Amino acid sequence: YIFFHKSKGQHILTNQRVLDSIVRKSSINPDDTVLEIGPGTGNLTLKLLEVSKKVHAIEIDERMVEILNRRAADSGFHDRLNVISKDALKTEFPQFDLVVANIPYGISSPLVAKLVYGTKSFRSATLLLQKEFARRLLASPGDSEFNRLAVNVKLVADVEFVMDVSKRDFLPCPKVDSSVVIIRPKAEIPDVNLDEWRAFTRTCFSKKNKTLGATFKQKKKVIELLRLSKQK
Repeated sequence: YIFFHKSKGQHILTNQRVLDSIVRKSSINPDDTVLEIGPGTGNLTLKLLEVSKKVHAIEIDERMVEILNRRAADSGFHDRLNVISKDALKTEFPQFDLVVANIPYGISSPLVAKLVYGTKSFRSATLLLQKEFARRLLASPGDSEFNRLAVNVKLVADVEFVMDVSKRDFLPCPKVDSSVVIIRPKAEIPDVNLDEWRAFTRTCFSKKNKTLGATFKQKKKVIELLRLSKQK
């Protein structure tokens, strides 16, 4: 028995069919190194260990770290598992080939940004996300959900919808359903300054009820954009 903190996004996926489907859709090769973020008690981790060369699991909760190591040892996979007991947003990722993870809802946006704009190259990221967040990530121009996140991610990566997952497949049960998406970095990206691009989109989406023309007619906004372009 272990107490899960809903406030920290600790919702453990328990449906074995869904877990198997996520691993299958991830197209993991036997010589791949997988990065998992927020592994919890290791339901997905054990399945990843079965089909990969190594798994780097980043888990901030020391209780989960103990469970992960014990379950891996009991299954004979202890030498393939590297548990990193740190905050995923603050630590540098080890080298990996692909990401497969049930992402804590509260860090979805900064974590996706860290992956697609990070320095580590990877083949794909199969992520289990809050359904509403996944819809925003998948949104296209003209959709009501179209947003800055979708623009920034799609500049450097392609996003594919895989499947929806019911909230009843988690323990404890969250308030909302989830979705699985696959993010694949583009082989070639536009030749733009990415810091300036993110500053530009931040300005574009800062006022929902204003047109871009009205926004950039303001001298104050143009000056702010120039300032933001100089920030990392």
